[in-house]
Amino acid sequence: KTRVDKQISAIKEALFAGKNPTAEKYLEELLAFQLGQGDREFAAMSLCALTTISLDANQFETADRLSAYALKLTSNDKVVYNIRAEVFKQRGQFDAALKAYEEAIERFGQDRYARNGYADVLKDKGRFEDALARYKEVQKDVPDDPVAFNGEVSVLRAKGELRTALSVAVTNAKRFEYDAVTRAT
Repeated sequence: KTRVDKQISAIKEALFAGKNPTAEKYLEELLAFQLGQGDREFAAMSLCALTTISLDANQFETADRLSAYALKLTSNDKVVYNIRAEVFKQRGQFDAALKAYEEAIERFGQDRYARNGYADVLKDKGRFEDALARYKEVQKDVPDDPVAFNGEVSVLRAKGELRTALSVAVTNAKRFEYDAVTRAT
């Protein structure tokens, strides 16, 4: 493992153990190393990885802080914008999540991750028809993207259209047999 991978693993372990001061110390060391090498983009990607870990550990304030810092380090990476939007979404700040996804779509074109994320938030807000329309747009533009097809199923379920959801899920399972999420849907 590289030095960065080891630091990220140590931070992850500390976060899941609830040892936030230790995680902060390791984070400072990691960023000092990466930024000392002039690697702002790599530091931002490390922060994105740690944001995801923080979300998994239910450390939402940490995730918010890390994703905000990643955005300050680089504004040229769609992953940073999508991670930032995901933080808002998981914190239940749906309007902020929509705005962040809109910004990612505006800056980086038709990024399917941002577009699917946007549709996910619409679904979470109960705007089922809008979400379904967004998923359908992604399906049309990126026909090999199982996320958009699974999103359609989740919207149909949320609307109570269980027979239609089942039919679409079966079709998707055949089409995307390689995708574990689709098979589970």
